[in-house]
Amino acid sequence: MSSKYIKEIRKYAKGDRIELPDRKIKKFSNATAGNYINAIFEIMEDRLRSKKIDTTIDFYKDGIEIIKKISKMYEINKEYVEKRLNNFISLLNATNINTKSKDEEKEEINNAIAKLDEDVIKATQEIYGTEKEEKEEFALIAEIIENSDNIIRKRERILNVLNERPDLINSKNNNGESLFIYVYKKALETILNNEEEKYKEYRSILFLIKLQKYINIRKEDKEYISQITDEYKNLICEAKLPEKEKRTRIKKTTSLLKDLLRQNESKIVLNSIAEKHGIKIEFSKDFMKHVKQPYVLKNLDVKNIEEFNISIDSTRTREIDDILYCKKLENNHYELGVSIASVLSYFDFDSEIIQEALERGSSIYLKRSKKDGGGNIVIPLLPEEITDEIISLNEGQERYARTYIFEIDEEGTIVSEKFIRSKVKNSKVLTIEAADKILKKNSNVTELEQTLTCLEEATNLLSKKYKDSEKYSKEKLNQPDPTRLKEDANTKSIAGVILNVVMNLTNSKIAEWFHQNNLPMIYRCKQKEEKVNEEEKLITKELEKKFKNREIEKIRKIAREKENKSFYSTKPGHADKTKKVSTHATSCMRRGADIVVEYILREIYDVVESGREIPLEKLNEYKELLEKICYKLNYQSANIDNFFIEHNNVTAKKKKKKEKLKEHRRHKKVYK
Repeated sequence: MSSKYIKEIRKYAKGDRIELPDRKIKKFSNATAGNYINAIFEIMEDRLRSKKIDTTIDFYKDGIEIIKKISKMYEINKEYVEKRLNNFISLLNATNINTKSKDEEKEEINNAIAKLDEDVIKATQEIYGTEKEEKEEFALIAEIIENSDNIIRKRERILNVLNERPDLINSKNNNGESLFIYVYKKALETILNNEEEKYKEYRSILFLIKLQKYINIRKEDKEYISQITDEYKNLICEAKLPEKEKRTRIKKTTSLLKDLLRQNESKIVLNSIAEKHGIKIEFSKDFMKHVKQPYVLKNLDVKNIEEFNISIDSTRTREIDDILYCKKLENNHYELGVSIASVLSYFDFDSEIIQEALERGSSIYLKRSKKDGGGNIVIPLLPEEITDEIISLNEGQERYARTYIFEIDEEGTIVSEKFIRSKVKNSKVLTIEAADKILKKNSNVTELEQTLTCLEEATNLLSKKYKDSEKYSKEKLNQPDPTRLKEDANTKSIAGVILNVVMNLTNSKIAEWFHQNNLPMIYRCKQKEEKVNEEEKLITKELEKKFKNREIEKIRKIAREKENKSFYSTKPGHADKTKKVSTHATSCMRRGADIVVEYILREIYDVVESGREIPLEKLNEYKELLEKICYKLNYQSANIDNFFIEHNNVTAKKKKKKEKLKEHRRHKKVYK
């Protein structure tokens, strides 16, 4: 042991205390951290051996705290630290107090030693106990994998454990093997033993683990996986099996490894495209610390909406943005309530979480190939820990929202409207298909049936009164949609039409209120149709001189998408012939703009409706802020579109290449 670090520690030992500054500890490397821990142990043990205990209890306490702090901050051998701590406890218990102090003083010292003993044991548990706990949790997951449940139940139970403790995805067993490697070995064993059903189960669990958000497969793990694969191939070759059977099993082993590597390749490709276009995929560890302690606003002035609220969404929806209620009033008018999940009831607008959401712009949904596990790749606006557990309007749970209440007369005219901060409860979660089935029955007995019938009748009146131009509707549906919001509002079904009409109405009415009162707001705008048509004719004439008809159509389509792309502005504008103004306010968990609209409603609408005045200077500040946000959202929207298009092109090229290869192999087989 070098005396260099002992001398360094003694500089910070002042009398009967030891104080090592945090700024010093933060500059350590892993090796330096280990040397400082050794030095502290040496000094403490020297003091114990020299019987300096009656006056230096605080010195030992300080030393233990510093060891604990360094052990948590750096990657050091925790087993070694535990061993040294246990040695220290033994030495402490064996120390006799040689002092001329009175009996009372001796008793005080003994009590202090007993307390120090407890502190050391506690420190040992804090430093080393976490790994032991992880190994116990690892054993729990391993037990779930090995039990006799069907595969669906197994997957559910594994996901439940990993949702509670996502860090356990990288935990290790007593042999130092990660969960991923453990399951991979099990899958290889089933290939060796020709257990087809078990192989399918382990393969399914393997890809479930592989797709987890916080999985960390290091370079060493990949090398170890390749090594294990080679070992099992050798075992198959050595087995007493027919040659054909050996080849089949070796092929299956190679195929499993390739599928796993393909997952890595897909992730690498996705990350490289995302980085190129400035798209953030993961949330940083520092950012996730803020997620664990949500900012809940105090003294919220909200109204309880005690109505039969329902949500209608696609089967794949996890976070529920909106719930609806509708009832018929005594004057034969309809009262329609649209409650939108409130993000700003939990997090302040200036918080790091909201600013991160504005940087991201919107959630992105990409299709994943079946070989890569299928489903969607989701790049969320907000972490799932926030959307699923805190904000989402889940069935039977009270949540904060912003509720938009409209009174609709028999001709479909909006007689009155109000936008209030509320507390709501989702009475029933429905899929679009389930809502359609109920509506087609034409029954009006239960509260659910009555609500859906009222919604259909009210939206039929509204759709006649407030109708988008045919060209605009067609263009809107044909545009690329990385947020998947158009897909959710399926306009082919009755329930889909209800959603489409209600959300368009809500967005339009919010924008209209601000436009009529000449107050700052962000609007969803488009180029005018006449301008688009003129520019399209000019582009077509130029293209006809240089390209063939097929290429003209392709480039014309791209030009239309670019020209008709919506954007955000503080000045209203729309492509619809009805000259309506609109904004985005109905999906706060998937679009940054909707969070901004919620903020402006709180800061301006609520103040004006309460009868108070907003100073002109304050309004100008809001306008400047909105202009900056519009620029940021438009810039990020362009990045998202380019990322979405490039990713789809790369996926399409891969698919085309695979189809060509498949066709080539088929022809080769026929030729043979």
